[in-house]
Amino acid sequence: MLPHGDTTNARLRLLVSTSEAAAALGLSHRTVRGLVYAGKLRSIKVGARRLITVDDLEGFVRSLRESQHQ
Repeated sequence: MLPHGDTTNARLRLLVSTSEAAAALGLSHRTVRGLVYAGKLRSIKVGARRLITVDDLEGFVRSLRESQHQ
């Protein structure tokens, strides 16, 4: 558990924007949006926003790693 008022832990966030996902992955925003629309990176729509769960980001990285080890 985090100390009272400490919100610096990124794991507290469950959803990130495509721009934030791009920064976390070290990719461009355009590349991440392309992955989303190609169905390679899962996302959800909340209102007008397209968001990605932290779990889906981690799963995407795992799938890349696994596909390269085959």
